[in-house]
Amino acid sequence: MSDARTPRQSRREQNKARTRHALMRASVELFEDQGFEDTTVEQIVQRANCSPRTFYRYFRAKEDVLFGDQAERLELLRQALAATEQSEKPFQVARSALIDQVVGFSVLEDPELEARCIELWSLPGVRGRWAEIVFDWEQVVTEYLAREWKCTPHAPDCRINAMIWLSIIRMALVGVQTGGRDRVRAIAEKGFNFIAEEIGLVHLSGSEVQRRATEAHSRRACS
Repeated sequence: MSDARTPRQSRREQNKARTRHALMRASVELFEDQGFEDTTVEQIVQRANCSPRTFYRYFRAKEDVLFGDQAERLELLRQALAATEQSEKPFQVARSALIDQVVGFSVLEDPELEARCIELWSLPGVRGRWAEIVFDWEQVVTEYLAREWKCTPHAPDCRINAMIWLSIIRMALVGVQTGGRDRVRAIAEKGFNFIAEEIGLVHLSGSEVQRRATEAHSRRACS
């Protein structure tokens, strides 16, 4: 990539970020003023001074606005995990990839807007989408572990470890309220440190003897 092209790409990304931010702020204001259910995409784009076509380039539906660029971040997570070579330390690989993508969430760019978006995640019309997003992220991690451990993604070991790791990400995002990227990273690192030191990898498959035999290896894999 030449240096001459970099400024144009940078401006394009900056314009995308400004448009996304304008749509997010307009949506939050309307959701707070008149309620989520009574707000339409047409009202959002009118307040953000853009078109419905522009809205749907960034978001699938109005509830997705509250999660910023999570769809792009999820794809980057998928690509990062797919690009890794087989490792004896999948916990460390997934931990690094998850934290890198979560702290990049666009919702964290504006601390004031961040707190308002997170507060709205509990709305009845939004909770379902939040649950879907968590499942999508869990699924990417589950599939990564299945590749690493050469088993089916339906294997309990893959699913339970992915669920535990994503619970740390959920805690970091929902529990932070304010503080931006540094705060999210600090909470996530603390949670993953706890898993590494106190839990290790969870093994549900096989006999109790097999589980005990893999305990030492599990803890080494997290260290």
